Amino acid sequence: MRFSSYPQYRKSSNQFLGDIPEHWEDVRLKFVSRINMGQAPGSEDCNQDGEGWPFLQGSGEFGEVSPVPKQWCVSPPKFSQKGSWLVSVRAPVGDLNFSDTTYGIGRGLCSIQPRPEVLESAFLGHLLRHSKSALESVGKGSTYSAVSAEQVGDLPITAPPA
Repeated sequence: MRFSSYPQYRKSSNQFLGDIPEHWEDVRLKFVSRINMGQAPGSEDCNQDGEGWPFLQGSGEFGEVSPVPKQWCVSPPKFSQKGSWLVSVRAPVGDLNFSDTTYGIGRGLCSIQPRPEVLESAFLGHLLRHSKSALESVGKGSTYSAVSAEQVGDLPITAPPA
């Protein structure tokens, strides 16, 4: 598919994008998506018998594109909806996978769902892939690096106006 050119372009503040349409905006991720930080369920709610929702603790279950769950949870407190992006928020910070179904998510992950009126999921994935170093640079911790919901939400991105 070939798209029409825009009349004017400018340099993006995100160097990997190069020139972008002049009317696109530099915004924070929290304004163009829904960010859902994972939460740990009770250990009695988790199993390896396939009962409940597939549950992900962190990037250890990430596959090449989508996760490969190792456990399930009958009542996970937080979910990643199908079509969202899963981002590792604990070492290693910034690893990325696509949520091909609904997953329960633990504290090592956050789910980022684009606001469909602003961003397409594939474009958000492209932005997130190229934002890993920005997330790594704000990670904190003496034992392992981690980022907060606020740090994820403040991630600068360039997008079409809402």
